[in-house]
Amino acid sequence: MKYLVVHCEDRTVSADTRADGLLETARLPYLQQLAQAGAVGVLSPRPRGMVARWRRARPVAHAELSLAWLGQGLLVSQVNGLAGGPGHCYAASANVDVAPQEIAWCCELVTQHDGRLIDPTAGRIPTPEAATLIQALNDRLGRQGMRWVTGQGSHHVLLVQAPELLPLVSKAALEPPERLIGRFWRRHLPRHELGLWLRQVIEQASAVLDGHETNRVRVDLGENPANMMWLWGPAAEGRVMPFQDRAGLSAVVLSSSFFLRGIARLLGVTWIEGLANFDEASCQNLQQRVLQLLTSHDVAYVHLPIESRDRVERQWIMERLDQMVIRPVAEALMGYGAFRCLAAVDDLSSRSTTFVAVGTNLLGQPAVRLTAQEARKTGLVFHDGTALLNWFLGAPIREP
Repeated sequence: MKYLVVHCEDRTVSADTRADGLLETARLPYLQQLAQAGAVGVLSPRPRGMVARWRRARPVAHAELSLAWLGQGLLVSQVNGLAGGPGHCYAASANVDVAPQEIAWCCELVTQHDGRLIDPTAGRIPTPEAATLIQALNDRLGRQGMRWVTGQGSHHVLLVQAPELLPLVSKAALEPPERLIGRFWRRHLPRHELGLWLRQVIEQASAVLDGHETNRVRVDLGENPANMMWLWGPAAEGRVMPFQDRAGLSAVVLSSSFFLRGIARLLGVTWIEGLANFDEASCQNLQQRVLQLLTSHDVAYVHLPIESRDRVERQWIMERLDQMVIRPVAEALMGYGAFRCLAAVDDLSSRSTTFVAVGTNLLGQPAVRLTAQEARKTGLVFHDGTALLNWFLGAPIREP
C-alpha cells in the first residue's frame, strides 16, 4: 500500500482574523471532484492549557497535522520541558544534539517597538543576515554553557547548560511569537525565577541586536529590524522512537519548513527540500519527484506552505496546486494498485483543517462543497491528529 498526504498550509501571519481562507475564494475543480467521490472530513483539535495557546498561535492545527503524519503526536502535548518538544525539533533541524542537563530553546528573531512585539519574523529576515546577528550574540553573550546556533530565516536555537532551570521548564507557559503580535512581551514571561532569567537574557540580547549594523541597514531600507529575540518551546535531551518502528512504514517528507525538518530528523524519516516557489517548472519537478520517491517509500508527506499576504496571489497559488500538483500526483498514484491519498487544506475562518481522502477500502463520505462547514456534516470529524493518522493508515501506530 502506498500513502500520499498533501498538506496545503496557510501561513498567513496577521493579527487580522478576517483574512480569506484558501478554500473560500479559490476555484479547485479537482479537489471538488474528489470531495464528491471520496471521504471528506475535518481536523479540529480541542487542546487545553499551554498546548491550546500554542495551537492558537497558528490559524489552524498545523503542528498537530504535521506531527501526526510522522507518527509523533506526543510531541504536540510536550510543548515545554520534555524531550521531543519544539526546542528539540529546532535543535535537530540545526543539526545539533541536546546534551544531558541542557535545555534547547526555540530562538526567534523578531521586531519589537516600545515593548510590543510587532513582527514575529523580523520582516522575513533572510538566513545570511540572521547569521550575522546570531554570531554577534555568540561573540558578546556566548560563554561556556550558553551558545546560539544558526537555523533558518528567523528561526534559531539557544542551548543552555542550566540544570537548576530544568525543574522550572516544564511549568513554563511560553507563547510562540505569532501569538504575541501587538502585545507587550514582558507580560508573557513566567511569573517565577525562570521569567526573571528569560527577561535578563532577552534584554541583553536586544542590546546587542538593536545597534547591530545589519539592523541599521534594514531600517534604512525600510525593512523591519530583528531587534529582539524571543524564546519559547524549551526542551530537554531525550530519544524519540523512529517512525518506522512505530508505524512499520518507511516515510519521506518534502517540505521547506525548518520545524518539519527537525521532526523528520528526530524520527529517522527521509527529508527532501520542498518547493521554493510555485512556478510551472517547480510544480512539475515536484510531482515527478513525489512519484519517484513513492517507489522506494511507503508514505510521502508533501508540505506546501502558502505564505503570501496578497489575497489574489494566495488564491492563484492554491488553484495552481490543485491542477499542477495534487491532480497529476493523485491520478498517477491510482495506477500503483493499492493506495490511499489525502489532501488537506487549512481554513483560516474555522481554524481547522479540511481534508478529502480517496483510495483502497476507504468508504465514501462525500460533501457537496469542500468547506469546513460541509465537511463537518459528513460526520468525519477528528479532534486529534493521531486519530486521523490511524484512520488514514487503516491501523493504529505504536505508542512510544
